Amino acid sequence: GTVVLQAIFRSDGVMVVHRVTRYLPYGLTLKAVEAASRTRFTPAMKNGAPVSVRGTLEFIFNLY
Repeated sequence: GTVVLQAIFRSDGVMVVHRVTRYLPYGLTLKAVEAASRTRFTPAMKNGAPVSVRGTLEFIFNLY
């Protein structure tokens, strides 16, 4: 299954989960939110300055 998160990628390199748009049971949604919250990245640049951007993340869980 897939967990879909709407997030804000802040100009300081921190991601903040804004909304969960697709859930999964058994704590998988919580694990996806926790993983997203720990993620750091290089922010987008506009006119040479870092800016905040909204985006969508998908976490795909598979059983093998």
